[in-house]
Amino acid sequence: MGGAEVSTGVIAGGLAQAGCQVRVVTRAAERSEVGEEIWKGIRVRSFWDRYDERFRAYYTIYNRPALQMVRQELARFRPDVVQAHNVRNHISFSSLWAARRAGIPVVFTAHDPGAICQQKMICGIDLESLGQKTRYEARPGKCGPCMRFRYFPLRNFLIRRILEGPKSRVMAVSRELSKILETNGYRSVEVLPNGIDVEMYARVQEEEIQAFRAQHEIPPERLVIGGGGRLSFWKGFDHLVDAAAKLSGLGIEDFQIVLVGRRGGYEQSLLERARTLGIEDRILFVGWMDPEDLPVYYAACDVVTVPSIIPDSLPRTALEAMAAARPVLGSPFGGTPEIIVDGVTGRLANPLVPEEFANALAELLSDPVRGRSMGEAGRQRVLEHFSIESNVQRRLELYRSLGGARAPLQPASSGIR
Repeated sequence: MGGAEVSTGVIAGGLAQAGCQVRVVTRAAERSEVGEEIWKGIRVRSFWDRYDERFRAYYTIYNRPALQMVRQELARFRPDVVQAHNVRNHISFSSLWAARRAGIPVVFTAHDPGAICQQKMICGIDLESLGQKTRYEARPGKCGPCMRFRYFPLRNFLIRRILEGPKSRVMAVSRELSKILETNGYRSVEVLPNGIDVEMYARVQEEEIQAFRAQHEIPPERLVIGGGGRLSFWKGFDHLVDAAAKLSGLGIEDFQIVLVGRRGGYEQSLLERARTLGIEDRILFVGWMDPEDLPVYYAACDVVTVPSIIPDSLPRTALEAMAAARPVLGSPFGGTPEIIVDGVTGRLANPLVPEEFANALAELLSDPVRGRSMGEAGRQRVLEHFSIESNVQRRLELYRSLGGARAPLQPASSGIR
């Protein structure tokens, strides 16, 4: 699961704890997993599909297996509101149209620019200008050459028509994502940041940290630089390695970059880059970790980095690290500056300028007292602005304004993927 899927699960759990009846419809990861199950007290029903990736733009609009199941659940569960999240890959936007036709209010939470770009707006940050310019418009002359034979000219128009209506709302998890959507024709996009369970990151014991370091053969005195998510070039890890190669010249000799995330082919190219720079032995991949295991990982880090070079909407890695009271070094792109307060909870630096990113990284690593102070400030900021409790309360207020939640709180249906 990516950050959006994890956030969706946290939101569904928060709604259930607030007294809502929640039912989740999602696509099963494997055909053998299709069916119904109870997850943290929530009934989850899954379906299976598989299609040629070349036709994803069409399945984003209409996916028959998903639509059939959603219609069944609407009839069986009769929800007061449909809360949709990442529907573009499998659930499809026609499922939301089915809910609207049934007279059920629909709230669509955008976790990324997927409603207007199949590639998560990887072209949104102009690399040639080192990020000084943004290119948020999704227009045929730009998207056609990018997508080539996978391009469907009516895709974005149809999605917008489905989401527009008196009983529908579009929400974005950051102001920057709202700006991207409104640049492409959406009106009155409300902003509601993702919430996280802050307390789960405060329950880590010192023995657990020592065990994690021992498991991965990290000496107790070695500085640990964290980072993770979907490991890829666009997440900026090439640029993190470039910056790390300069740390020895800045007085930081003994460090380890410890990356968490699903392993694929990318780590080989990253290791090759590190080998060229002479720091291959400083890179460690620990693979995928379940959300409940991440607090120990963050606690073992001295600094956590979010070096993305695309407009990431609201990087969950930054929120989780701050909840774990760790200083965060993030890029100035996307929604990251809405999380990190530069000089207070961490630093913002441009990963496209290796010297700038390296200096900020060295600054955080060389002053552990200041790092701890920033970490505590970060945790307080998450408590005040990004808790799951405040997220759920804002969400329920919106449901009520749409006539989609009676008192006492009644069913909410949540679609994940």
